[in-house]
Amino acid sequence: MASVDPDRDERDAVHRALKALPLPRAPRTLLPRVMVAVGAAPRSNARPWFTWPLHWQVASIAAMTLIVAALALVVASPEASLMAGAQLAARVTPHAAATVERAAGLADVARTLWEALIQPVFFYFFVWILVMSAACVAFGAALGRVAFGEIAQ
Repeated sequence: MASVDPDRDERDAVHRALKALPLPRAPRTLLPRVMVAVGAAPRSNARPWFTWPLHWQVASIAAMTLIVAALALVVASPEASLMAGAQLAARVTPHAAATVERAAGLADVARTLWEALIQPVFFYFFVWILVMSAACVAFGAALGRVAFGEIAQ
């Protein structure tokens, strides 16, 4: 015959009640406080790009567009870019005539390397970089949601 232990029944009931409770959540301010405590706090003036004022967002997009356009011009015509740089150097320094000739030779080598090695696979590398960038953005967004507790309860 089994003996009835009221203390054990009460402990079991408390145990079941505690297991039924949801897990406690850390406060949203915990991570920034911990980062400050370990000295790895982000800069105080760093803010996400989407929180910037509209005119700064437009300016940053314009700057990035100019940078990408300049890089596209250099990639599309490396010898012309090199020649333009060499001509600018020739105007700045009086002994740059030899530099211009060397730049012309380098431009020929660069064009040959571009046409033989880089141009055939450039599109595939570009697509690969875009896909990997999108994957990194998606992973970062998911990690941010997990790290900062934005997952739906």
